[in-house]
Amino acid sequence: MHLVGHCTHVLELLYNEKPTIIQIIWTPKDKITKGAVYAIIRESKVLDILLDYDGDILRENVFGYRLEYLVMEDRGNPIVDFAKTGYDREHSPGAKLASSHVSQAFAYLASAYTAGVLHRDISSGNIAVDKLNNARIIDWGFINVFKA
Repeated sequence: MHLVGHCTHVLELLYNEKPTIIQIIWTPKDKITKGAVYAIIRESKVLDILLDYDGDILRENVFGYRLEYLVMEDRGNPIVDFAKTGYDREHSPGAKLASSHVSQAFAYLASAYTAGVLHRDISSGNIAVDKLNNARIIDWGFINVFKA
């Protein structure tokens, strides 16, 4: 058996009547746990970080990999869903809204960088828009922490 990389399965559900996701994470055992990643970000005072409700390591070492889970609040839908609305992208309300969301996302990333946290995996799939129409950065699994 040859295992390579990192894998995350995401389940969406209601937890205490709040939209919630459960992540099941398979990652090399020498990498920092995702729960620890979010703790670092919270301690760094990065803007509006996800609330995590629960998490733990299920298996510490399976062929050099770790299996863990994390339960946290749902942050909404990917930004690309908003940019796709309408046929005329230049004049589409969705495209204009997405532009505003991108500005919010860059402010979020700048705040993280100022706090000494580098995301290292930013993409349109890692920018979510919540029900209050705010952009959020998600999937902080590959961060680099440095002295700011």
